[in-house]
Parts: sequence; C-alpha cells; structure tokens
Amino acid sequence: MNFNRQRHKVLKLLSVSRIQFDSGRKKANFKLGVSFVDLEQELKCDLDTCELIYSTLYNENEVEYTNTAVIGLISTQKGLKSYSEKKYLKENEKIIIEYIKNFVQIIIPILSLIVAIFAIKLKIQTSEEKINIKIENLEKQVENQNKLINKLGNKKVNVL
Repeated sequence: MNFNRQRHKVLKLLSVSRIQFDSGRKKANFKLGVSFVDLEQELKCDLDTCELIYSTLYNENEVEYTNTAVIGLISTQKGLKSYSEKKYLKENEKIIIEYIKNFVQIIIPILSLIVAIFAIKLKIQTSEEKINIKIENLEKQVENQNKLINKLGNKKVNVL
C-alpha cells in the first residue's frame, strides 16, 4: 500500500525533470532524469525496497533507465500521464476502500449477533421476572385460600 504512494512520489520527481526538459525551461546545470542516489534519499528506503518500487514502473513502461547525464531514471510520456492522473494514488485508495469493505462485511454480522444475543437475554430476563411475579401472586392466593379454609374449618368445628 505504501509502495503505491512511493511510486507516485518517484513519478512526481521524474515528471518535474521531464517537464523542465520538454518545456525548455532548464537551468545551465540541468540534467534530465534523477539519480538512483537522489531517489533513495527522497524515498528514505534501501536499494532493495527501491527496486521493488521501480519494478512496477519499469513493467508499465512509465520510467526508463538513463546513464547519459545521471545514472538513474527518466520518466516516459506514459509516466507523465500516470503521474497527472494520480494512477498509483487511486490504486492506493482502491486498496483502502477494499479493506474497509472487508472490515464492514465482517463486523456488521458480528455486531448483529451481539445485539441479537442481548435481545434474547433481555427477553429471557423479562420473562423470568414476569413468571416470578405470577408465582408470587399464586403463592399469595394459595396462602389466602389456606387461611380461608382454616377459618371455615374452625367455624365448622365450633358449630358442631
């Protein structure tokens, strides 16, 4: 993902040089292209990582090797186009959007499951509370009926 940003940065550096050359607005000490040493310093990475970054640019014919004024890279017309269209930044955005989509596709069902479990648990607790209240009411009714039976039993005994 970071490689795409670095590829864009390489194309930016090379495009500036190429545009100056093509437009004729170059200084006396102008050299077409950017040296590998300068690119490594700008990218702040080692040679192996830089080669990984350059490889895609080579394969897409967006850069070419040069050893005329500097030993490094120059941008092609295709490279200028890719830079101006922000090709690698857009690819980076696509990757990020894909990560977000995958994350959302995983997280939403999990959150739905958690909400469903809480709803079921709440329903069970509410049902248990209602049942307990009904049991208490029934126990009170049974107790009241037992008292009435005892009173009636005591009255019959007194009557006999």
